[in-house]
Amino acid sequence: MICSNIFNLTAGKNIEFNMTKQAITHKTLDKHIYSSDMSEHTKSIDSKEKKEILDKSFNCSNSLTECFEIQTVIRNKKPCYTLKSFHQVTLARNLTSNIRLPLKKAKSRNQISRQLLQHLKEGTSYRIYRLDIKSFFESISINTIRKVLSHEIISNQTKILTEKIIDDVHKAKGVGLPRGLEFSPTLAELILQDFDSKVSVQDDIFFYSRYVDDILIISSGFEDRKKFLKLIKSFLPNELSFNYNKQKIIDVPRRHYNFSEVAIFDYLGYEYKVIDNQIEGENKNNKKNKCKSIFREVKVSLSQQKIKKIKTRVYRAIHCYIKTGDYKLLEDRLSFLTSNRLMKDKKTSKVFATGLYYNNVNIDSSSESLKNLDTYLRRLILTTHISNRVTNSHALNSSQKRLLLNYSFEKGFLNNNYKRFSPDRLRSIKDAWRY
Repeated sequence: MICSNIFNLTAGKNIEFNMTKQAITHKTLDKHIYSSDMSEHTKSIDSKEKKEILDKSFNCSNSLTECFEIQTVIRNKKPCYTLKSFHQVTLARNLTSNIRLPLKKAKSRNQISRQLLQHLKEGTSYRIYRLDIKSFFESISINTIRKVLSHEIISNQTKILTEKIIDDVHKAKGVGLPRGLEFSPTLAELILQDFDSKVSVQDDIFFYSRYVDDILIISSGFEDRKKFLKLIKSFLPNELSFNYNKQKIIDVPRRHYNFSEVAIFDYLGYEYKVIDNQIEGENKNNKKNKCKSIFREVKVSLSQQKIKKIKTRVYRAIHCYIKTGDYKLLEDRLSFLTSNRLMKDKKTSKVFATGLYYNNVNIDSSSESLKNLDTYLRRLILTTHISNRVTNSHALNSSQKRLLLNYSFEKGFLNNNYKRFSPDRLRSIKDAWRY
């Protein structure tokens, strides 16, 4: 009983500490104005202007009558919602930090991929489930949102302000959990945290991963498929369901000695091919080679969807040149796509590497997907079919084509090339394929 009382007292102190940590002040709001904001939201922020923004944001956090101005933009053919006023954006970022407190730290895409690889190599039989939550953001009900915001660690102020912003989006014809808002991805994680906990402890599961609404499960294969899927579905909020058109279930038998491709699927931008490769001198009585062949071979390349996305960016880069004649910008766009760069995290100011290699670090160096991209790039540079459709077009001359043919996805990946671009130049580069 004494231990129980001590535990309750400690838990109470932790909750009280978290509530204090969530207080919205000028100091906490200031942490959510980033250096990159100077060019995205306003040309420059001097100390006087910054104080005005912080004052507005702070007053907004304490107002019961604040009206949040919403603007709608279309991204990837889906409506997304953003706050018009920068002081409201700053407040929404502060709310995001508060909502994140009950969440466990998420694994990165590449961490998930590395762990998945180890499980796929196992020579035992297993079953792969590729599941997708149907229209996740649009389907979430306001009751589910209110329920997760009532978490004891989240302050009332955070809850009230978050709900007010969502209500204002709904008045602007938004539905569910609005895409685009600063806190929407964090709220999505909080909503599915209970689902993750329940699924991951099931006896038949030895690998579970969810990245937003994209789910991958590896099980023993001994479970009944229909009952298992019904059980997993029951862990979701009532209004959510799986998209059966995107569902894929693969039964992988125990490792064979003859060459065979036993599974192929996409996950998080990678394509995985699981292969029972034949080892030279292999036979059932050869114990030495049998030990070597316990593990399967797994080939990793870019997914078809990722390849299509990169090809679209290459096409748009060349199309923009043909319209504008800005050759240097075309060079920079192709350089951006085929190289890496160092970036500074706008929240923590930590420097990290990103780009072709670092965003796809788990693909095989001999991947055909890189050769595929190089073939496509070369074909676009050498042909003129784009310019034939554009009035007042600018064609590439022979000298320009020779220079552009030096850009290569395969070489950029293998050599781990680095390039530097100013923030303004990066914005100009990305304008070609924005949404």
